Amino acid sequence: MNTVGALLPLEVQTIQNDPPASVSDGDRYLVATGTGDWAGEDGQLARYVAAPS
Repeated sequence: MNTVGALLPLEVQTIQNDPPASVSDGDRYLVATGTGDWAGEDGQLARYVAAPS
């Protein structure tokens, strides 16, 4: 997925405080009050990018 495809259309799976346990490439989340790996990222958009195989 390219950068433009990551931004348009802007759709998020859910609003969360920390990364979910199960994700798919391209999933987007709005960080509420960041904890764990998302600490300090309040109000940011998080997008999961799968590692190349």
